Formats: sequence, C-alpha cells, structure tokens
Amino acid sequence: MKNHQAVLLRLFKILEAYKPQKKELYEYLEEAYKAEYYPYDKILYEQGEVIKDIFFLASGTAVAYSYTDNGDKQLLHIYRENEFIAGQSFTHQTQSLYHLMVCADSFMLHMASTQLKILYEKFPVAEELARFRLSATEAKELRYKQMMILPGIQLVEAFYNEYPELLAPGKVLRDRDVASYLLLAEG
Repeated sequence: MKNHQAVLLRLFKILEAYKPQKKELYEYLEEAYKAEYYPYDKILYEQGEVIKDIFFLASGTAVAYSYTDNGDKQLLHIYRENEFIAGQSFTHQTQSLYHLMVCADSFMLHMASTQLKILYEKFPVAEELARFRLSATEAKELRYKQMMILPGIQLVEAFYNEYPELLAPGKVLRDRDVASYLLLAEG
C-alpha cells in the first residue's frame, strides 16, 4: 500500500461527487501521482520558471506571490486543503508570473504535465472534471472579491472567518503576508 493511498481515496471521492468514476481512473492516479510531505516552507517554482506539475494540496497551505517594484512581497493567492494548483503557467506551459511556495507542515500530491496529458487521453471524463473544479476556483475568487470591498477591520474579520486555520499566531503566514493579500498597509 502506498503512503498516499488515503489521500488518493479522498481525492477520488471529491471527483466522484461530480460524477461516478471508473476504478481504472483511480488506478492511473495512484501510479501517476507522487506524494511529498513538506515539514518546512519550500519554494516549488520561482517566478519565470515553467510550472511542470499539477498539485493537489492534501493538507496545509500553499501560496502564490510576487514582488512589487519596491521589493515588497505581494501575496496573490492562498491555496488550502483539497485544492488543485494548476495555473496558467502549468496549463499553457509558459513562464510563471509568480513564485509558488508550499508552507510548512503540508502534504501534496503532484503529477507531471505529460502524465496529465495521458490521463486526458485515457479518461476523457477527466477534462470535464477539471472544468467542474475550475468553477469551484471561480467561486473562491468571487468570495475574495466580495470580501475585498469591506472596510478595514471587517475585512480582516472576514479573512479569518474564511481562513480560520491561519488564525493561530505564527501558524503559517506572517501578518505582513496577510496584509499584502488584503491590500492593507502593514501597521
């Protein structure tokens, strides 16, 4: 039994919530996905590199960020448990516009783009599932935009209501990272 089988079963149940799946799809995912635990923060891809893997964040947190012209870190996206990470760089195999970092105490599955192409060829339903998952990402983006129109303290409260796992001091992100994500001046 592979050490990531429980995570794969959870992933498969998520996929089956959209549409019943064949056992062969699970078997392919079991072979194609590699698992890794990250006890410390790790930059997976630097800005300008081509992201060559799709990720499934089984537990923990990952972030996308860049730097402003002034050299300040700007948090662009927060990924959390049960989310796929496959942005434009991965999809189009172009240079990434951001750094991709997995935060300490996270567990991820990852699959190479070449294996994903094979997956789509063998299991055409997988592309349809990807579109369903994309709509979930769009809903998350909408919640973020709705949150961003709130005034100061309400914005911070809404952020921690959306991301309660980040509330513990020093847990994953620093205050300045959260402030940059919320487009607030650190103070």
